Amino acid sequence: MDLRELRAFLVVASELSFRRAAERLHMSQPPLSRLIAGLERDLRVRLLERSTRSVSLTPAGALLFREGPAVVERAEALEARVRERGRRSGQPVRIGLSAAGFTTWVPERIARFDAQGEGGVELSSNVPDRLLRDLRLGRLDAVCVETADEEEAGLERWVVAEDAMGVLLPATHRLARRRALRLHDLEGETFVVHPRHEHAHLYESQQRALRAAGIRYRIVTKRSDESCPILVARGKGLLLAAPSFVRTRASNTRFVPLREPALRHRVALLWRRERATPALAALLEWLRRAAPDRRAPRPR
Repeated sequence: MDLRELRAFLVVASELSFRRAAERLHMSQPPLSRLIAGLERDLRVRLLERSTRSVSLTPAGALLFREGPAVVERAEALEARVRERGRRSGQPVRIGLSAAGFTTWVPERIARFDAQGEGGVELSSNVPDRLLRDLRLGRLDAVCVETADEEEAGLERWVVAEDAMGVLLPATHRLARRRALRLHDLEGETFVVHPRHEHAHLYESQQRALRAAGIRYRIVTKRSDESCPILVARGKGLLLAAPSFVRTRASNTRFVPLREPALRHRVALLWRRERATPALAALLEWLRRAAPDRRAPRPR
């Protein structure tokens, strides 16, 4: 017995009208009639009496109408269990996080998802550009990284955290006691930056903002074995950053907010729209329900 045919029969039997049943099923009447005929052929019994003006149930049809919903319910429950078993026994969802990704609510919620047995998750960490490369090459299923304002080609994006930027300064700096700063206050300063090949979008967005402010400035590029906040503490320069990124700043530094509304730090979950697996979709939906801001967009 075909479940699609059985579902169609149950709708016709409840409506006792092929026209109304076809409307409920969003299909035309001829294919609906073929589904019912196929079910009757499989069972070798007439289920419906039809005339030009009415539809009624035969005794066999009445029995199937009474018992059929339980059959459909059990079959759907079994399908769901089989899919779930296949999802859990398959490959884990591979998620890559940058340092900024680890400052959001996402890692803690992923750990809870994994601990509750909702599905296997494999976490890794790297700089944003390498994570994005691995995502595009299929080595990762999703990444949580700093993101630009514009959409990434071929990727779905869900912004999970957004902060106004600020400046991390040495505690003894002339501007360290200010309550807020504007970019033009930073005329002639030196800025510590991440290498462009590691944080291309962050590097470029900060350079654009500084150039747009019309100020003179110098940059110091940190090495892979160096920490930007530590370089600031040593007096090597200032750091444009989000407050969430410098929560663990050195004690002899100070964070001052910027009054530049356009200069913002965004962290997003990104995944390839054409390669989203059922396991990834389940994780994204779980994260959406667990998001601190329940107004968060539904991941596609």
